Amino acid sequence: MAKSKPLESDAGKARATLGDVLEGLAATDAILADHSRGAARRGAINFPAEEALVGETVRLMERWKLQTATLLRTLDAATLATGQEFGRLFDETIGQPSRGYFKRRMHLNNPSPSAIAGELEDQLAAAAILDEMLRTLRPALLKHYRECEDHLLRIIEQRQRVDFDIEDLQRRSDVLLLQIADRRSGIASGGDRVALAALEEERKVFVTEREALHAKELEFKPERETLQRLISIYEDFVDALNGHIASVNAMTGKLAVDNEQRITLLKAAQAQLDGPPGEAPAPVAALIAAFDANVLAGHDLFDRKAIADQAFARRLDARPETVQQPEDAENETAPGA
Repeated sequence: MAKSKPLESDAGKARATLGDVLEGLAATDAILADHSRGAARRGAINFPAEEALVGETVRLMERWKLQTATLLRTLDAATLATGQEFGRLFDETIGQPSRGYFKRRMHLNNPSPSAIAGELEDQLAAAAILDEMLRTLRPALLKHYRECEDHLLRIIEQRQRVDFDIEDLQRRSDVLLLQIADRRSGIASGGDRVALAALEEERKVFVTEREALHAKELEFKPERETLQRLISIYEDFVDALNGHIASVNAMTGKLAVDNEQRITLLKAAQAQLDGPPGEAPAPVAALIAAFDANVLAGHDLFDRKAIADQAFARRLDARPETVQQPEDAENETAPGA
């Protein structure tokens, strides 16, 4: 069985990664907010640096997700093994595979109820760190997702306004082109010298105006290209936030049900003690208090765990390129959301 103290240490490493994630989210959100307000000069944007920041933030989120999902799976396996140990207090054959022609049973040492309770408290201590991280990250992800989406929409609106300006210039240029062609046709038709001179003068004016419109159109194009590049960078970032919201929801759902299982088992093990159980560490005691305050805790635990495990596997084993719609991501199972 996996030992819980190393798990608690691994949970601490995931918590350190989470700190880096939160810093990256805040920095990326702030830069995008500046762009949405037009605070940064378009020509001064350092795209390689921004792409590196966004890419590193997404990689940190992926690293944290992998660390946390691995811890959830390992803790789940540890709790299953502890549950079998508890069952052997009453039936020594539980969890013992048959061997040989005569189906002899492997001999396993049966731990005491106090040892089982200690293992479960250690598992809950690691689970408490995961619970704290999930409760910290989920609202942060939702906040940055909504804010970044809002910033991104404003940048898209800015690009649309530039598109409208370019289209207006092109329409005016097309009108001038028709007028130029009309004057050329009039000149080619011949006529008195004064009339031809007037037509030529008008043609030159229209050509000059059209050249000015074309020059103005060229001035808009770098801004449009800059805005479009920003949109491409931050659309991917918003999609990544959306996917991580769904992953956190799935992990939160699994952890909540797994903790119910651990606490139910802990209470059963403590009931077998000769005396009253010792005082649990504060984080573990907080989980137990929340369990006791929830009138539905432990109800249909087997079925709810199966559902939570399926949601966890579906989300955490999903293909990276699969993008979930925002409303689905925010509504995926997340107890207490």
